[in-house]
Amino acid sequence: RTELINCVITNNYTSPVNGTSYGGGIAVDLWANYNQHEVKIINCTIAQNEANAPYAQSNSHGGGIYLDWDEIAIIFNTILWGNTAEVDANIADNGANMATNNNNIENGEQFNWFATTSLTLDPQFTNSVGDDFSISDASYNIGAGTSGFGGYSAPANDILGNARPDPAGS
Repeated sequence: RTELINCVITNNYTSPVNGTSYGGGIAVDLWANYNQHEVKIINCTIAQNEANAPYAQSNSHGGGIYLDWDEIAIIFNTILWGNTAEVDANIADNGANMATNNNNIENGEQFNWFATTSLTLDPQFTNSVGDDFSISDASYNIGAGTSGFGGYSAPANDILGNARPDPAGS
């Protein structure tokens, strides 16, 4: 099992191997020996990553996250924004088993795994140009999280120590 909790993954890129680039921020390909693997992504910000395809014969998938065949992914209280790739800029799902809830995913509504509890609104980062990906007081993400999903719990505080997912007054 792989767990990414309260993390910030920004400004990364991948280059093509054999003509294809996968997962600028995260590439999950843990399936081995016919065993499924589970990855949990909780309370994370994955932004401005790039799966790079600089050549005419190259292509790219999942600028934010690439999930390979038959992976199990549980993603909640996570922001995926401003990632780039030729195919599925924020999350490329190559047959993974995904469960998502209370995320903010740019253009996420186009996917069948996108939860009705999720947002597609600008997260209002404090200063992404200056690499500050904390959310400002104007962000719709404040108070939009959930304390648990699918039998998993979110931490009570975010990466900066702020009360989450539902602070008083939000």
